[in-house]
Parts: sequence; structure tokens; C-alpha cells
Amino acid sequence: MRYYHILALGLCTLFSSCKMYEEMPSCDNYPSTAISQETKALRQLLRSSKHGWMLTLVPGTGQYGGLNLSLQFTSDNEVSIFSEESQTPDKSSYHFSHNGGIRLTFDTFNEVLHHYSNPQWGLPVAYDGDFDFTILRVSEDERTITLRGGHTNGVMQMTRIDEDSKEYFTKITESQQALKGKALAPIQLGGKEVSISIFGYARQLWVRYDKEQKLLPFAFTDKGLRLLTPFTLGSDTLRTLELNADKTAVSVQGGKQTASLYKGTYDLTEQYTTFSYEGEQTAGSDALALFKQVNETQQSDVYAGTFGNEVYFGRFNAFMPKVSLYFRLPGWLDDTWGNYNMDFTAIYGQPKQFHTTRIIQQDISWLFGHRAYDWYLQSLTSHSPYSIEAIDGDTEHVRISSVASPSTYWMRGNIPVGYAN
Repeated sequence: MRYYHILALGLCTLFSSCKMYEEMPSCDNYPSTAISQETKALRQLLRSSKHGWMLTLVPGTGQYGGLNLSLQFTSDNEVSIFSEESQTPDKSSYHFSHNGGIRLTFDTFNEVLHHYSNPQWGLPVAYDGDFDFTILRVSEDERTITLRGGHTNGVMQMTRIDEDSKEYFTKITESQQALKGKALAPIQLGGKEVSISIFGYARQLWVRYDKEQKLLPFAFTDKGLRLLTPFTLGSDTLRTLELNADKTAVSVQGGKQTASLYKGTYDLTEQYTTFSYEGEQTAGSDALALFKQVNETQQSDVYAGTFGNEVYFGRFNAFMPKVSLYFRLPGWLDDTWGNYNMDFTAIYGQPKQFHTTRIIQQDISWLFGHRAYDWYLQSLTSHSPYSIEAIDGDTEHVRISSVASPSTYWMRGNIPVGYAN
């Protein structure tokens, strides 16, 4: 039997139309041959783009929006990757396999890509991202490759880059800088007035109309941003926000409407404040009760500890805004800051108000204090938006109060200042 197969393979080499049996596939159509040809063609396609490809990675269910990565396939098994968040390239290997379709796997650790899937302390799934993809289709013009994440099962796209990838990603960064933390002048969709604010780090649009509120994930582009899933209201659909030349306004619905960008008095994507919970002079009754509960929760935890009274709120380094609590955990973490990445945005027509949302934990302290941290963060976000107002006779502090509960949920904060690089 073995010799029979060897003979059959030899004959296939000589005669392109040979068949072992009438119902058997011809040589070029054997599954293994077809798969080999497909993967060879895909490698050639990936390497054919002089400036590489842009993968819009969508971690989890889109709660972090779409994150753009530049992929330069430098050989049949090596790729160089950088992202809009980390523009220092890192190299790793990749390969194709066949398992429920042609799969593209980035199989050695890449600091840029695996940042979104690599487990972190206290956060086993990190951003819940993908590094293994099934190829669904290649567009006829070979400019777009549609993928399905092996872990998330989400559909994503990889598109050909037509210019220097560094310059292209610089334009994406400029879009983020122009849009983050901004609100739009109200627009009309489906006969309704719609208010929109932009969470530029969380990559979510905060959309309000009637009594509805939605968070819509998006990805930045070289022209502005695009929604991962178009938003339809009545007969109108919102797909993109495109910046005008001087980046003071955006066009929507293909230019049918223009909305000016609005920045509040206090921009906590570029500023930070500190506030404390030291007594009735520094916080309202509900805010004090919350912080007391947070400390009691941590004191009764497996890792017993306490939080200091001071909290940092906003962007106070050169990377991302956050909330930071002083954390004391004797025998484990003595006198450290626990950080959680947050985002902030303006509210049109309300210069002293801001809204906040959570992104993701940042460091090991979350492992030891996540129950208490989570309690605190849920309260902060559920009481948002906030208003920052001057305090009569006090030139050093402001009152930061929940718009919904200003009499009981407020904190005395320092006047917001610009972050330090």
C-alpha cells in the first residue's frame, strides 16, 4: 500500500490531470495542497505592503474601543509591531495553521500586541485581547483582510497602509489629541437632538438623547474617529467624526452636519486634582460614609490593610489619567500608591462639569485590594458627572460635587493643575 501511494504521487508530478480514482481530487486540489497554496499566497500578500498593515484590535467586547497596531511582516515568519499607545516597535514570530480555517498566530511574545492579552497581577485576562486570528476573507483589491479573534470571536480588520507607517500613526495620535476629553455641539439624528462627549483614552462616545444614554466604542483614524458599529437613530446613521482643517470642529454623516468641539474649564485628561476624606470640612456625608466603608472592607480582607485619606484624580503623568489611592498593606505593600486608569470628558454648555468612566487597573496593588478598590470606583463612576466650583474665601481649594447629589456627595479638592511630564 505504501508503494502504491508513492507511485501515485510520482504520477501526479508527471501528469497534471492524473487521478487515483475518478471521484478523487486532482493534484492541485488536494486539501493539503490547497491549504499550502493559500498560506503561501497570504504570506506574499502580507509582505507585499511596503508600509505594512494596520490592525484595529478590539479587546474584549469593545469596552476599550479599537486599538490601532502597525504590523510590518519582514519575512515569512517575523513581524515588527508598534501601536498608537506604544510607538516603539517590537519583533516576534508568526505562523499560519489550519484549524477551522486558515489561522494566523503571533506565537512568540510581543510586548506591543500581547500587552492586550498577557495576564497581569489580579487581572488574569488583562484587556481580554487576541493574538490568534482566523482569516475570514481578503477583499478583491487585496487592501483589507477580515479576521476573527480566536479568543474573543470578534470580527476585526487589517488594512493596507499607503504611507510611512510612523507618519500615518502620528496623524492618528493627532486625532486623539484633538478629540480626547471634548464634547460636541448637539447634532440632529433621526429627528432628535443628540449630545456627544468623547472619552479619548477609553475610546468610547458618550451619547445622550431623550432619556437614553449609551457608550459607543470607536477607533481613532488619521481623519478623526470611526465607530466600530455604526449608530442608527431613526433614518440617520452616525459612522465617523472627521476633523476640519484647524481641528476645531467635526463633520458627521458625510458632511451633512458640522459640530464644533467644546472643552470645559477643567480638563482632567491634562490636569489633576487631589482631595481628601479627613472630616466634614473635606467631604459630604455620603462621600465620607463611602470611604469609611472602603477602609473597613480592606481591613477585613484576606490582605488586611488601610487606605490613606488622600486621593489623586486626573492625569498627573505623561501617559494616562487615573485615580490613585495611598495604600498601606503591612508585610506585603508598605506605603504605596494603587492606580486605576480612568477617563474624563467635557459636557457641552457646562464649562465646569466633567464626566468620568473606568478603563483598567494598572498595578499589583489591585491584587491585594481589588474588593475595596472596586467599591470605591463603582461609587465614583455612578455619581458622575461632577461639577467643580470655587469655594468662597478659599483660594487654594475647589468643591467637586456630584451633579445628582451635590449636598451629600462632594469632596474638597485642590485647584486642578497641569500634569508633570
